[in-house]
Amino acid sequence: MSTSFEVIPGKKKTPTFEQVLKLAESRFCEFLDSISKEVRYDIRLERRNQDTKIQSENYNLKDTFTWREEEYLWLSVKEKAGGAEIYCWNVEEDERDFWEKEINANKKSDTLAEKIYECLDNGVYWNICREGTNDPVVDVLYGYFAAALAELTDGIIFSSDNAWDNECFPAIAEEFYTWYFRPDKAISNEIKDWSEASLSMLI
Repeated sequence: MSTSFEVIPGKKKTPTFEQVLKLAESRFCEFLDSISKEVRYDIRLERRNQDTKIQSENYNLKDTFTWREEEYLWLSVKEKAGGAEIYCWNVEEDERDFWEKEINANKKSDTLAEKIYECLDNGVYWNICREGTNDPVVDVLYGYFAAALAELTDGIIFSSDNAWDNECFPAIAEEFYTWYFRPDKAISNEIKDWSEASLSMLI
């Protein structure tokens, strides 16, 4: 089953590819150290055409974290199965309608309502979707990539498809790091068991 994170940036200034990659790798490595996994991975990020799935021209690390409408980014780890697709969408009326309902129905969303509306006014958001057949390394990484984006832009992370416990969202990066892929912080037994099994397979 595929799952996804939505990141709504809170600053108008978009980070560079280099800033995103460096922070995502740093936070990911901090997590690995915190669970006593003395291993490092070769993280890959490439631009691909949405129709052909073929790699587009490469990006410059100093470029802002943007790409053409017909493209997406492919996040993966060398010699590990699977990956995550990253899309950038404009905030349309249906997205605003969704958040109106979410804020009315979800106490956590209501608490962050002012920040959410400020983020939506920036006009774009990112969707990071993982495949259902990933290596566990990718499953962990794509969440830290989403959180790094949110941290760099002072944004919001959201998921409603059990990428982690739905009750934890929306969230800011600082709180995300405290519970993502930490089985003892999981709310549901399903997430707890899945994350424990995934972490046991990290090599």
